Amino acid sequence: MCALAVCALAGATAQADGGAAADARGRIHLSVRPATAEANAVTYFRFVATRSVGDTLRRVRAATVSFAGARAHTDGRGRAVIVRRLRTGHYRARACKTSLACGIARVAVLPHGAAR
Repeated sequence: MCALAVCALAGATAQADGGAAADARGRIHLSVRPATAEANAVTYFRFVATRSVGDTLRRVRAATVSFAGARAHTDGRGRAVIVRRLRTGHYRARACKTSLACGIARVAVLPHGAAR
């Protein structure tokens, strides 16, 4: 009986450590310009993917950025561009790379004449 309790506790700590290890990996910070766009206008959305390493921010290359049904890969400087014509609403961009947790950026698309 006692051996079973020890095994159950050891399993619980192994699961807790596994979850902590997943949280310890780096997370992508995704920024987008412009964060607000005008509806029905062709807009160039510029994304930058970074991650923090110690006290510095490093650019993330080869991350996949998906936004409004389109995909692009970041270059060596962590930049990607997606050109879209969007309807009014809120959109979410997501940048993912295998070795890092995904990052999210949001874009608000306002009716014609309301942006700016």
